[in-house]
Amino acid sequence: AEAEKVVWNRDAARAQNTRLPGEVYNGINGMSSESGPGKRLRKLPAMGDGLESTQMSSTQSQAQPQQPSHATGNPPPPETSNPNRSKRLTNQLQFLSKVLLKTIWKHQFAWPFQQPVDAVKLNLPDYYKIIKQPMDMGTIKKRLENNYYLNAQECIQDFNTMFTNCYIYNKQGDDIVLMAEALEKIFLQKISEMPQEEIEIPIQTTKGSRGRGRKEAVQSKPNMSTVQTVTQTPVPPLAPAQTPQLPPPPPPPPPPPPPPP
Repeated sequence: AEAEKVVWNRDAARAQNTRLPGEVYNGINGMSSESGPGKRLRKLPAMGDGLESTQMSSTQSQAQPQQPSHATGNPPPPETSNPNRSKRLTNQLQFLSKVLLKTIWKHQFAWPFQQPVDAVKLNLPDYYKIIKQPMDMGTIKKRLENNYYLNAQECIQDFNTMFTNCYIYNKQGDDIVLMAEALEKIFLQKISEMPQEEIEIPIQTTKGSRGRGRKEAVQSKPNMSTVQTVTQTPVPPLAPAQTPQLPPPPPPPPPPPPPPP
């Protein structure tokens, strides 16, 4: 049921894309012949199967533009914590953090989505004119760590926004779109494995500072240690009862005198 909620009309999103072939999309050029050499990823297999991580590391540097940027700057990253916002943890949010995000994060195609899009470095002056609600997995990860989400649906919506932004800004068939589709396939599969009922879990406030937490607990209750010291003082064992000694027996009577001869 949750997987059905996250499916959107990609064709409608891509219909908003009016970019020409050969332009740079999200820092990665399309597959048209007009693209300059040395600035695009290699041709990816269908759904990204079989591409080695060594190829991705080498092509990551190739995706960097050669000319200086004319963009004015990047907007501030999305909010990841808010002291005025109540914190909450549920079994579904725990699943999204420890299972779903962990699985997608280590995928070989995850690296373009692990941080906000740097439009200045990638020379994308129109990115934030087109994408009004940017989102990335790094932001989602921090929000999960800070217990920012009130429920799992808020986190799922952020994933949806991240994929939708990619489909809007880029052209269908581009390398970055194939990478996003590979991650989306895993995302939908893991969503179907998420617990159906959302149950709230108490947040452990002393996580990561167990020693300090114990020390503060003792200092906050000084009388407790005194009472425990008194109650734990060992009681000396009772001396064993002494057996009373009987008086010595009387000496035997003298032998009778011998008879006269």
